[in-house]
Amino acid sequence: MGTSIRNVSAGYTLAAIQPLLERYDISGFIDHSPKGAETLKFIEVVRINPRSGYLNLGKGFSFETALASGYMEAIEMSTVEGPPEIALHALPQSAFLYTGGGKPPEPNAARMIRGVELLSREPVYSPVYEHFLSPGASAQPISVNGLASGNAVDEASLHGLYELIERDLTARSLRDPAQVRQLLLNDNPEPISKALAELELFGLSAEFYLLGQFLGVTVLQCALVKTGSEGGEVYYGWGAHHFRAIATSRAMTEAVQAWCTREACRAQTLPLSRMLGGIMVSAEVLKLLREPVTQGERQLRRRFVAGPSVAYSLAEQDEQAPASPTAALSQLLSSARDAGIRHVFAWTLSPPDRPFAVVKCVIPGFKTPFEVPS
Repeated sequence: MGTSIRNVSAGYTLAAIQPLLERYDISGFIDHSPKGAETLKFIEVVRINPRSGYLNLGKGFSFETALASGYMEAIEMSTVEGPPEIALHALPQSAFLYTGGGKPPEPNAARMIRGVELLSREPVYSPVYEHFLSPGASAQPISVNGLASGNAVDEASLHGLYELIERDLTARSLRDPAQVRQLLLNDNPEPISKALAELELFGLSAEFYLLGQFLGVTVLQCALVKTGSEGGEVYYGWGAHHFRAIATSRAMTEAVQAWCTREACRAQTLPLSRMLGGIMVSAEVLKLLREPVTQGERQLRRRFVAGPSVAYSLAEQDEQAPASPTAALSQLLSSARDAGIRHVFAWTLSPPDRPFAVVKCVIPGFKTPFEVPS
């Protein structure tokens, strides 16, 4: 099952993307996977002229999966950093207008992007500046929360909504750690069991925490703990999915990505020259990756590990769990209606002729612990 449910393979995705790499400012990739690892793969995709300072990182349980993941991340960022290649609209008088936090449209608000309110299927319009970086040197930051890609619009929308749910439950768990449960995993399928064995060989143990379940989606956090390290080195990852095994996989591979990124920064195989910083991520924040794990990162683990633990079988799964991205999206939206959620917005930011889709999703009122300063 890996880290997602897809209609096509990672190999198919790579073949479809290959002719478009230069168009999306992709010049190559670097393999930062742990030396000797067969299952744990981590790829950095290199762009020539990034405007945001955002690192384009891919992870997975195979080289092809990690590379496809990294390419898609780079395509997402290249899309929002460049000028829109989609149709722009003047705001119709009767339009449903969304402007982020309720702020009034800027003077160029006549340049609108048409999206869709997924619960009602009604069109919704939003200013260009909410989704694409302005060309000026003093461009204001934009939020990439809910930005995702996929082989089709439904798949990309599903991934964007998973991210929104993941970050909302993460924010809730930080406010109320008492709701968190440490998971004692059993019935681990491959490649999870192989990945856990590899981590042990590298001197790392994986702890898993259930942050909650919302709209049928399970959200987990993985903490990779370096055994015998002074002060307790710990690296975090998060995962959200309808399938608990896939949520586990996503959390673990993201934690491995955090570990490998830090190791690459310290070894200067990921040099500061590729971490210039900019509008979305400051160079000062990225430089911290060369430093020891912070007291706050260690304290977070101490708060969670002090809570109760429960047995958690990865073989158990609701028989009604969706078998395709389209079915999963439909089920999630149905759960949102039942929960009384008023709006779920989505804007497709990539042209329709591409063999993939880049989508930005928003659920008003959902929180994130990684807010972009306004």
